Amino acid sequence: MTKSFWYTLSGNSMAPALRDGESIFLEPLTGAPRRGDVVVLRLPTGWVVHRVLRANGNMVVTRGDACVRADPGMGRDAVLYRATQVLRDGQPHPIPAPSPALRLQLRRALARVPRVASLLRGLRRALVAEGLA
Repeated sequence: MTKSFWYTLSGNSMAPALRDGESIFLEPLTGAPRRGDVVVLRLPTGWVVHRVLRANGNMVVTRGDACVRADPGMGRDAVLYRATQVLRDGQPHPIPAPSPALRLQLRRALARVPRVASLLRGLRRALVAEGLA
């Protein structure tokens, strides 16, 4: 883990800051991860690239920018690399900050899910009662 390298992302958990198919520059993590760092974690299922929410002692909590829920806390030893740049239009750029507007949209959409599900259950009961379903 001593070399820096470009890595191609797969997935949209970091959208819109980082998008599927973009390349990010990874550097070995030196020192403790900090809030806001985009890091690579080693999980039993493979690597994941997410942003650090909290880093306390040996525990690190991350979340993808497009994810509603935080990941389970991981030990500091699961953090392998820090992403420092993204390649766009053939040029390296700093990693963008998270989008507060996207987070707000996700929270609002998630808050509507239980109401919509309840409405659909009520509609189904009414249709069954009328013999239409």
